[in-house]
Amino acid sequence: VDYAGIRHQFGRPIGTYQAISHRCADMFVGTEAARALVAVAAQALDAAVALAAAEALEAAVGAAQGSLQVHGGIGFTWEHPVHHYLRRAKSSEALIAAPDRLREQAASRLVAAARR
Repeated sequence: VDYAGIRHQFGRPIGTYQAISHRCADMFVGTEAARALVAVAAQALDAAVALAAAEALEAAVGAAQGSLQVHGGIGFTWEHPVHHYLRRAKSSEALIAAPDRLREQAASRLVAAARR
């Protein structure tokens, strides 16, 4: 988000353009929602943990992809660390589980708990 205020295009910081500011706001909201869900899941049921993990993974990948787009070409270069964030987020998604699979696990746990 800070970079959107530094990078200039057409004589203005790219953060002043509505499309970029909306993308940055979406990234912020996604990461804050994931952070809140992780905090709740730490005190809740197993199903909540799976849901929080799914939300956190989606927020991480979404924020990394959005950040890469905001950074433009510099984000793909070795001189800037943004491409590492996307690689780490996608690796975490591959190592832990796909968010859809985590939601299926959570639903199964909730159904099993309701049947008891």
